[in-house]
Amino acid sequence: MKDSTFVTEAGVELRLKPVREPLVRARLRALEKEYRTDHPELDVPTYKARTAAGDVYDIPLDDKSLEDPGDPMQTRINTARWDAHVKAKKEWAEIQAEQEYLSWLILGVECDLPDKWEAEIEAVGVNLPADPAQRKALWLHYKALSLGDQQLLLGQLKVLSVGSVITDDQVESFRRSARGALEREARSKFADALETLATGTVVDRAEVQRADDSEGVEPDAGRVG
Repeated sequence: MKDSTFVTEAGVELRLKPVREPLVRARLRALEKEYRTDHPELDVPTYKARTAAGDVYDIPLDDKSLEDPGDPMQTRINTARWDAHVKAKKEWAEIQAEQEYLSWLILGVECDLPDKWEAEIEAVGVNLPADPAQRKALWLHYKALSLGDQQLLLGQLKVLSVGSVITDDQVESFRRSARGALEREARSKFADALETLATGTVVDRAEVQRADDSEGVEPDAGRVG
């Protein structure tokens, strides 16, 4: 199967090439190693346990082993270390997902960047890397690709990565199926939004009607009977 192209909703043509998934995984491992260097709390924290024979072992903490009944201070330390680990784990998961997506753009897309595109991105506080391939991926992400484009492009790159066993006709079939799925999802979300808007309008009108009905009604000044 030959290299392919992808046309964005805005009409930008991108040249695609097969990506070898081991390269994506290798890049993620390198990024994780770098992240762990700066965030050692990503490693599961441990506590020391002593056996009856006097041997000491490092035991991994979990959310059920934070409390030390005989040492409130150690309990607080365990809790703080566990919270830091959970926070780092969540942060890395988000970074990993974002960087996996960007890796596909870095390795699988070739395109020409417009002049002076960086100004708008940097104006909102985004620090752009010096590496041209990473800058290209960020231009695609921030400027060239709609949300629908992102999903379709990533799917097409993964299909291309399978290699020559996938034919051009199969790639085109994937495009049609994926676009159809996105269109159905968009119609469903649009219908939900209309229903929410209509429901809100009905509620607002009912509140206005209740307010109108209450006008001119004087509250009881005294108890009946």
